[in-house]
Amino acid sequence: MTTGALGHARVLAGSARPIVEVGGLGEVYDGKVLALADIDPDVPGRKLTSFLGPSGRGKTRLLEIIAGPVEPTSGQVRIEGRRARGPGPERAFVFRDFALLPWRTVLANVAFGLELRGASRREREERARHWIREVGRADFEHAYPHRFPAGCASA
Repeated sequence: MTTGALGHARVLAGSARPIVEVGGLGEVYDGKVLALADIDPDVPGRKLTSFLGPSGRGKTRLLEIIAGPVEPTSGQVRIEGRRARGPGPERAFVFRDFALLPWRTVLANVAFGLELRGASRREREERARHWIREVGRADFEHAYPHRFPAGCASA
């Protein structure tokens, strides 16, 4: 079995109650690649959270499991205290580069999900601007995906 996956991980939630709890998560895919081993991050609600690490260490796989389209080999995910099985309306997963609409600006791409839900233009732009500022990319609000600096759109 190939190893080199994320090992033990813990995200401290501070005083905020975690909205996402991951317990003992493990993932082996293709029957031979250890993607995750005993991962236990808690993600606090209403906080920006990042998973950092070298390429190929399981960050995207962890997000796929939390979002629901991938079932873990071991462990579990709880969302607001309830065991998560499969995708749910309270969470989403946005694929990287190829999911960006090249004819839309960063602002329009970030607001796209709210647009699909019928949010007003004002609400979706306000919320999108908030999250763009949160990740420190306000300077790219009106840029198109092909204008991103190298690494800007990666996980």
